Amino acid sequence: MSEVLPNKALLLWLHRVSKAPNLGHALRIADAAGCGLILSATSLSPQQREVAMTAQGTQDKVEVASFATFEEALAALRAAGYRILGTSPRGAHYYAERSLLGNVALLFGHESQGLSEAELACCDDVLTIPIYGAVESLNLASAIAVLTYEGIRQRIAQGMLPFHATEKFNRNARPNPLSAQ
Repeated sequence: MSEVLPNKALLLWLHRVSKAPNLGHALRIADAAGCGLILSATSLSPQQREVAMTAQGTQDKVEVASFATFEEALAALRAAGYRILGTSPRGAHYYAERSLLGNVALLFGHESQGLSEAELACCDDVLTIPIYGAVESLNLASAIAVLTYEGIRQRIAQGMLPFHATEKFNRNARPNPLSAQ
């Protein structure tokens, strides 16, 4: 891991995530969607045994950048021209009504505490996934999957990504269309 941002248009930023299976699931989602991963203020590493068990080999395939603090990650993303879209059960906007196109970092917070008000204030927009049942929110891995694949859906709809219903997309044969723009 390094402090060099992955060369991807869609990044998943996990801040203060503390549960190894959640990082493992995020790595699997990032690999499946062709995204990069940003970690900040966490002691977790993609190479930890508990993470690797869930990641099932994807920890070696996903570009990951790690920053000691929220502020360091934010500064690097801003300098590279990324929009920061925070996530919160009390978010201002329904995720499917917002553009996830261009260089976007989807910011996810701690599993039980989420993002602080100060962290949310640093975001260009704050997205929410509507919940109609008794729970307050989805678990972290589910929320990451929903929002990541909304970003992919929007890119497919705009013709920015191919949709291959019958063949697996071979990243090695073609340039990755999710490379940063």
